Amino acid sequence: HAGSDARARESGRSRPAFWGMARRNAYASSRSTSSDTSDDAAWSEVAVWPGLWARRNEDGADSVTLSCRYQTIPASTWRALAREDARTHLARTSELHFDNAALGDAGAWLLARVLASTHRAAVLDLSDNGLTRASALALALAAPQIARLACVSLFYNDIGNEGAFAMSLALEGRSSRIRVLNLRDNSITAPGAAHLARSLLASQLRSLDLANNDIGPRGAAALAESLASERCPLWRLNLRENALGHEGAQSIAEALKRNRSLRWLSLWKNNIGNTGAKALAKAIVANTTLESLRISENHITDAGGVALALALRVNRTLQELRLDLNPIAQEIRAQIVHRLLEDDSDSL
Repeated sequence: HAGSDARARESGRSRPAFWGMARRNAYASSRSTSSDTSDDAAWSEVAVWPGLWARRNEDGADSVTLSCRYQTIPASTWRALAREDARTHLARTSELHFDNAALGDAGAWLLARVLASTHRAAVLDLSDNGLTRASALALALAAPQIARLACVSLFYNDIGNEGAFAMSLALEGRSSRIRVLNLRDNSITAPGAAHLARSLLASQLRSLDLANNDIGPRGAAALAESLASERCPLWRLNLRENALGHEGAQSIAEALKRNRSLRWLSLWKNNIGNTGAKALAKAIVANTTLESLRISENHITDAGGVALALALRVNRTLQELRLDLNPIAQEIRAQIVHRLLEDDSDSL
């Protein structure tokens, strides 16, 4: 591999990741909306209320992060949060990590009301809290008053299409600064995807995670329409496990031919088959910005693999191609690796 590394350096191209090789990703994580704080030693924290811990952020600003550390927040703490004197402390809170805290809609409504009066929060993680469309509506109503809100995670809730509509309204508000939105595992189908697609062009969103929903070909077509626009702001789009089929992949592929913003795309486990793979191959011939494409577990065989290998003779932007769990012959995989690693003067 040393020779390949040398040729990659000479051509000005960094060695790409392929089939699971580690690579630092500069874009937003699909699961988390802030830095990793799982190491207890990294927390110089105090318990400010039962079930809530605070730590001072190390960004030079007078701000703190609040976390429930995956524990249920007791009723006494909710009563404390509702009092006026709590807002002085919350006014310094820039990140709230209330994931897996058994909030329910009542807790989310109270939290949204409190945040709207403090204005400071930039990161809000309410993953796995049993939230429904009511919570999404509460957040959407509060969002214009939370001037710094940039990252929102509602991963593993049940907001559905009406909740997706509410979040789309939050995205396109004049004061919205939301850059990262994680709606993974939320029972969203094609109508919900269409609502979000329509709001994209009026938003500042950089990362949208819709993995493990069921938007299907119609939802993919709606998103593709926005992706094809020169005003599309997205850098990262996760559509893993959304029953897109080859029709959905074809819609996304057509959009990629014109898109100039997207850098990371996952269509993992969508049954796109060779038809979808060939459409994507044609797309990456025309596309000059996409750096990572993940199409693992998609029933792609040799025909699709060959199409991708041939496309890489032209494309010099793609740095990561994930094809895990597809029945592609080893010699064709080797050709794809060769095209990712070698410079333009080599032949397939």
